[in-house]
Amino acid sequence: MHLDTSADLSKMTTHIRRFVNLTGWKRWERRLASLQQQVKDNPFLEGLFDERYRLEWEMGRQYQLFLLGKKVRLPDYDHEIALFSFIVMVSCVSQRLSAEGRNRLSGMLRSGLDAKHGIASVEFEFIIATHLMQHGFDVEFSDIEGESRFDMLARRDGAEIEVECKTVNCDLGRKIPRRKLYQLGGHVRPLMTGALDNAPGGQLARIILPERLKGSDQQLHSIYEQLKRVLQSGTSEPGPEPCAIEYHKFALAENMFNSIKEATMSEEDAREYIEREVGFPINNTIMYFGQDLRAIVVAVESQQSDRVMDTLVRQLKKTAKHQLSGNRPSAICLRFADVTEAQLVEIGESHKSGQASTLQLATSDLLNRNDWNHVHTIAYFAPGHLARSGVINNGRLIESVGEQGRPYVFKNPLNELAEDPRVSIF
Repeated sequence: MHLDTSADLSKMTTHIRRFVNLTGWKRWERRLASLQQQVKDNPFLEGLFDERYRLEWEMGRQYQLFLLGKKVRLPDYDHEIALFSFIVMVSCVSQRLSAEGRNRLSGMLRSGLDAKHGIASVEFEFIIATHLMQHGFDVEFSDIEGESRFDMLARRDGAEIEVECKTVNCDLGRKIPRRKLYQLGGHVRPLMTGALDNAPGGQLARIILPERLKGSDQQLHSIYEQLKRVLQSGTSEPGPEPCAIEYHKFALAENMFNSIKEATMSEEDAREYIEREVGFPINNTIMYFGQDLRAIVVAVESQQSDRVMDTLVRQLKKTAKHQLSGNRPSAICLRFADVTEAQLVEIGESHKSGQASTLQLATSDLLNRNDWNHVHTIAYFAPGHLARSGVINNGRLIESVGEQGRPYVFKNPLNELAEDPRVSIF
């Protein structure tokens, strides 16, 4: 199928009704209530949930407006754009699917709303489908229709390419998973708020674990007790079990403090400021700011190295072996769920002249395998910003919205259609 991917506001009410009918509104309500309760119990989760469940949050807001009969207008901020783009594509595609395919799509959405990972993987598949259609491909949703294990079959000018979309949670390879970090933050939050009264200025507790932050009740309790002693005494503890904790104080400039309090400075900028003050790098931070130039920062790290690339390679091998047919050129589109655009640039680019990055080396090793000749393209994505674009068609402005990020694209020189522009999807 090939669809007009532009957003026609006159049809948005129909699209919204059709979209909600695929899942029922009650499932969205349960999902939103669960997320809201988790953030209420642990405010440190708010930033993570805002990234990971952006469509769910925005759907709750938009649907309430819809029920109140508010007029639909062109979206003008990122989460609104993402949701409208997703709704339009799902609505239009569902009308072109068979009854079985429509039921399967409905099941995918319902499963996402019931699961911890959310509907991000379904969203990514539709982002790639939109990209393909905007570049002249006719797209079959092969997996949704139950015809194959790969997600889509894309055709252009007589050539075909299989497309498989994956959303990978990089926490699987991290020694300090983000969700576990914020779980720890919720656990030690009373200690952090109490520490603000103990000393003026900034306080940093640098927790160094011998292995992984597992988030078990026993581990969290042990860390809590040790952190309690450190913050009360203002002295470091060497560990190593359950961890070592270094205690540092740092100066807080009034302009930086006010910028953070007023949310005009990002957490990344705040972390860089603290690094300059203490003289060493910190990662995986939880920050709490009080009044009168007081701040408490907990940074967590492991003595062991992350193995994100190992996780990535395993995912790619499973995809190539079990989901691609091997009979056509194929593309694997992989999005990192917990990596920013800036972090993807850091992973993908070389830091020394003439030296390949870890991502480049791992991908090159895979594409040089004899059993990978059918893989034409591997493309890596981070959740990008979203932007609006428009073209004039018959005197009418056609506006569309989509995710605009910088993918890292690798083409396999051993694929027989490596230089054929008909199957070049990026």
